[in-house]
Amino acid sequence: MKKIMAGVLAAAMIMGAGTATTFTGADTVITANAATEGTYEYLKYTAYDTYVEITGFDGTVTEVEIPEKINKLPVTTIGEKAFYNATNIEKITVPESIETIGQYAFYNCSSLTEVNLPNTLKTIDGYAFHDCISLEEIILPDSLTSIGKQAFRNCAEMKKIVFPKGLSDISYGVCYGCLSLEEVVIENGASSIGLCSFANCISLSKVYIPLSIKSICGSDSANDSFYNCTSLKDVYYAGSANQWNVLDEYSRSEFENATIHFEAKEIPEPLTPDVNRDGAIDASDASLILGYYAHVMTGGKGTIEEYVASLNS
Repeated sequence: MKKIMAGVLAAAMIMGAGTATTFTGADTVITANAATEGTYEYLKYTAYDTYVEITGFDGTVTEVEIPEKINKLPVTTIGEKAFYNATNIEKITVPESIETIGQYAFYNCSSLTEVNLPNTLKTIDGYAFHDCISLEEIILPDSLTSIGKQAFRNCAEMKKIVFPKGLSDISYGVCYGCLSLEEVVIENGASSIGLCSFANCISLSKVYIPLSIKSICGSDSANDSFYNCTSLKDVYYAGSANQWNVLDEYSRSEFENATIHFEAKEIPEPLTPDVNRDGAIDASDASLILGYYAHVMTGGKGTIEEYVASLNS
């Protein structure tokens, strides 16, 4: 009897897919959400009772601006493979309503150079930006709590990435094969760096690792977190040398050619003769440099940036 009832309910749900319908059995209450498919300009979508999901793209435009609402409902999700192989897209603006970017959402958007993500975004699923080979930079919002595996794999032009503090881990292969990646900053929050997270990032030279990291995958194999990062020269670690020795117990070969900077707060900005950061290198910079030299020689402490800031305070 229960099997018959289940079959009847399933059939009824399929027939009522266009409207929100509730079916009640002796022991079961099932509610089918309304689901309506449609198009908005060059976007395909599915509208549910309370939100809209972008499901596809059918256009030749090079710049895409996803709307915040469709038919008065918030657009909260970019669905799986929504922009899969959309090789003509160069720029994407994601509205302040999106919470989830699904698997393979922008897979092989090979011309994509710019994507603007909102402060409402919570999840980037696996492979979401895989093979976005022209993407030079992506700013991840502080609202993020999850990034799936290989989300940015083979983003060959990306030079820097900052992982926000809301993440619980740095996922498997997240930046695997990002050949131009030079700098990685992990904000205090994530507890582990997964297998192959930055493997074959051959240009990676600077990494900031916070005190929250308790595990770096390493066993002298191709699965190591930083496997084949042949340019890695500086690791800025927020903890002490003793804490690093525990953390690095199984990863020594990955960092053998790098200098470990202990109790580091962040990756320092590169030195520049434009010390007052006004866009010009002139006599005012020379004066500040001489002033800083005199400051240090008379027992002053701090960096030149801190010295310049103290003059302006």
